[in-house]
Amino acid sequence: MTIRRKPDRTELQGVTKKSIFSLALEARTHWAMHRVNVVAGENSAANADLHFAIHYAKSCGSLCLSSLEDADIRCPELLVDVPMLRDAFSAVVEPVFLRRRKLRTREGIEAELDMMASAANQGCGLSFELFVKRFSDDVDDLLDEIDETWVAIALGIAKSQGYATPAERDEMQEDIEASGGCPLTGIDPWCCPCGRHE
Repeated sequence: MTIRRKPDRTELQGVTKKSIFSLALEARTHWAMHRVNVVAGENSAANADLHFAIHYAKSCGSLCLSSLEDADIRCPELLVDVPMLRDAFSAVVEPVFLRRRKLRTREGIEAELDMMASAANQGCGLSFELFVKRFSDDVDDLLDEIDETWVAIALGIAKSQGYATPAERDEMQEDIEASGGCPLTGIDPWCCPCGRHE
């Protein structure tokens, strides 16, 4: 009987690098087939291969983002000398790099939280309770993305904008239900615009 063990980090990185290489190779292969079909005058096949080449280059970028540290992410050699493939890879990677970089500054975190508060405020029917639920859920997701060194700062900023911890939200929900308010908006059911009351 063979005992299976959990692969260590270096083994997983090896698998990831092979997968990244495989996606880059697929992109480059479809790019080569695209060029062959262009020369042969097969426009339909050329367009299909171009579509797949760009798709695989973008998938390569997505896999890099999800499995590698920022410092280790580079455009694979198979893509770097083909501008269209390099641009497709960069189109996926660069916005995420910029956002991650932005979330490593106080100003960037404030800007992100301001956008989240504005989005949570829209469509909440001016219900503070509904705003708190939506904004707090979004902040919880954001906290998973922020480096640990910035979490306390982000929480301080979010608290000043109406963030409530999960325990505070549970307590708020219990208070709403105890007072007979709408479980969604917190508003008296006779005045609530949610459309769930008779």
